[in-house]
Amino acid sequence: MWLGVFIGEFAVLDMMLVKLMSVILDEDDEMKVSHSILTQISGITDRVKMVKEAAENSPLAPEKKRLVVEFADDIFKINSLRNKYVHGLYVTNVITGHVTLTPWATTSTRKKSEPMDVTIANISDDAMLVRKLVGRIGSELFPENLRRAHSLEH
Repeated sequence: MWLGVFIGEFAVLDMMLVKLMSVILDEDDEMKVSHSILTQISGITDRVKMVKEAAENSPLAPEKKRLVVEFADDIFKINSLRNKYVHGLYVTNVITGHVTLTPWATTSTRKKSEPMDVTIANISDDAMLVRKLVGRIGSELFPENLRRAHSLEH
């Protein structure tokens, strides 16, 4: 279950890249141009690089530029967790239920890392890291959306 939660949270984080690009392009909430641009790039690593480079070369105010670049870097780091879970090889001991994950690098060398123990706590903690990053991006760059959502609840 928690692996599905992690992947679901990561999908929201991936969408936050579109929102970051919309900040750079000063788009409205529909984000049509940002979405059109980023959906043409298949790999998330390349999408993150595009957003970061666009921010660094944009006329954004320095503080907003710093935030967009910082969030792009954070997404890049969390993507390594995603790669570990999605591209790794899982082995379960059917007697003990112990699960071992051997992460495979997603580079052209396809080198594998050392096997590691995986627990529900590990995956749930990582899912919460993703959720917290989404929350930070939302609260620091889109506080008006949070106010609007809160007003709709009451």
